[in-house]
Amino acid sequence: MHLARLGSNLENKKLAVAIKSRDGTKLVNEGTILTIRLIERLITSGLSTVYIEDDNYDIELNMSIDANKQAMIYRKLKDVFTRIEKNEFNHVELMHFIRADFLPEIKNEPVSIPADQVMDKEDLIQHSINVAMLAVRTARLLGFVMDKIETMAFVALLHDIGKVIKNKDPMLKNTPHYEVAFDFLKKKNCTVLSYMAVRFQEENYDGSGTYRVGKDKQIDYAKILSICDFYETLQRTGNLMPYECYERTQAMVNSKFDPEVFEAYRDSIYIYPIGLQVQLNNRVEGIIVQQNQSYPLRPIVKADDQSYNLMENLSLFIQKVAI
Repeated sequence: MHLARLGSNLENKKLAVAIKSRDGTKLVNEGTILTIRLIERLITSGLSTVYIEDDNYDIELNMSIDANKQAMIYRKLKDVFTRIEKNEFNHVELMHFIRADFLPEIKNEPVSIPADQVMDKEDLIQHSINVAMLAVRTARLLGFVMDKIETMAFVALLHDIGKVIKNKDPMLKNTPHYEVAFDFLKKKNCTVLSYMAVRFQEENYDGSGTYRVGKDKQIDYAKILSICDFYETLQRTGNLMPYECYERTQAMVNSKFDPEVFEAYRDSIYIYPIGLQVQLNNRVEGIIVQQNQSYPLRPIVKADDQSYNLMENLSLFIQKVAI
């Protein structure tokens, strides 16, 4: 199978992987033949790429969280957001969920946000889960101890609740969402670092943000949240592939993003999805068949009957993506 961008050129092609909704409901079965009508419906639903059957039968997808577990996490966070809309919040209950259900499901390897995931631009729940997975992995690589990793997950999962609250209160229309979230969490007796990190999530590394916080006073949680939120938002709303989002993020290091945090983020995500068709600098065309956990920018590429491990062939690199 291989990853392909949805379009009329996929008419009569066969789906290799089932398409599921964000809550785990199967929308389209694997093996389904794509029609123009179905393609248009999938694009409208927020899907931009799918896996198509071909001669590559030995490819296995790498998911950061099992699909059924992800659906459970989605439902739980949806319940948390619904309660927040009613001004209800149980800090102890959420922390228990993070410790018992969320963190144990995140693998000790770079994060893979599925390229064939339905990306609803307004879905703050899926957005928050994706950001939290990446933020937790980045925090681990930065050497955070467990209690700080738990706080990082808490901050990432709740960083956009200000938008949820604003939707229910017209009086907050002109108040920045991070200020609304800051005020809510502060009143709910959350830790100072957690609600301050949410407040400063849009600050820039060079001190040019709203509050003009200098480099020496910036909060690590906020710096991690900023880069992970930016990357995930690009992928979810910009109809971009992971490597394109990565390149745009990289261009803002030292201005918007802390270079040390960027290095940890860089090693925290697979930017070339399994099944992606690529061309190497030796003009060989192949497909990504396996990731390298130690350095996710250099995966394993299969071309005909030969495999190129880019960690073992350092003179080779991905020159072009064909999708």
